[in-house]
Order: sequence, then structure tokens, then C-alpha cells
Amino acid sequence: MKKIFVLLTLMALAFLGLGCKSPSQMAAEKAAESALEQATGGKVDIKDGGFTLETEQGKITSEQKLPAGFPSYIPIYKNSKLVTATTLNESTMYVSFDSSDSVKTLYEWYKNAMKDWKLTSEANLGSTALLMLEKGAEKINISFNGEEGTSVFDASGKKTTTGAGTNFIINWSK
Repeated sequence: MKKIFVLLTLMALAFLGLGCKSPSQMAAEKAAESALEQATGGKVDIKDGGFTLETEQGKITSEQKLPAGFPSYIPIYKNSKLVTATTLNESTMYVSFDSSDSVKTLYEWYKNAMKDWKLTSEANLGSTALLMLEKGAEKINISFNGEEGTSVFDASGKKTTTGAGTNFIINWSK
């Protein structure tokens, strides 16, 4: 199931731009659906920048919005943008965000925002960090990956500080 999840997440990212479809995009979507159905043995439906896969093991949905049933008590960092969300059988969700803020900023914000959860493990290695939390039967893992800002020169020769930002993934399961 994990191989299928990785394959489908990559496919979701490839189809993020298919909101307004030309005939060639629709043909590409149908070809991708057919290829994924042959590879997985399941029923695949690609639409609106996401997809659904139904197999004997269950249902996987990936989309560009918070999934129905995403717990409202999990805070979403204010300076972030949703990239994609994947749901496995409605009991596990992976929601990916991008932020221009640093790993350190996001790590500290989530550690503070989730302080009523039991912290079971944590790691902060600078450009990569992880928080593992539990409350009852629920588990939340938040992984952070990014780069600190670096000095660069823009086209006018002015020195500026930019950064690649941080991607963070909230994995919730019950």
C-alpha cells in the first residue's frame, strides 16, 4: 500500500494543473487513469487536480483542499499554503503545506500549538525536524523540511535575502 501511496502522490502532483482541460489534457488524464488502473488493479478517477483510487484494500483520495473529516483541532500555520492532501480509508491523512518561514519557526510554532498532546518523539536537525504526538488512539506526525534564507543579488545588483522556505507534512491517523 505504501508503494501505491507514493506513486499516487507523485501522480497527484503531476496533475495539479489540470483544472481547465484541453482535449489533449483530457486524453492525457484518461491515459493516466488507464495506466494507474493497470498498475494497481483498482479503479482510478482523476479530476479537479486530484484523484481517487479504489482497490480491494480500500480507497485513496488525493486533492488540493483539506479533506472532509480533517480534524478541526489540528492547527494550520497561518503563513502556509496547502499543496496536496491524501486520505487513506478515511482513517489516515497526509496533508502537505509550503511556507516561506523557516523549519525552526514552524517547528517551534507546532510544538507550542500542540502542547496539549503527548509528545512521543522529536528531532530538530536544522533543515529537517519531526514532531510525533499522541492523544488516545490518535497520532499526529509533523515533518518539516526546508532551507534557511541565503543572501543573493537581484537583477539590479541589490543584495536580498531569500530562502526556499519549508515544506511540512501533517500525518494524522486514528
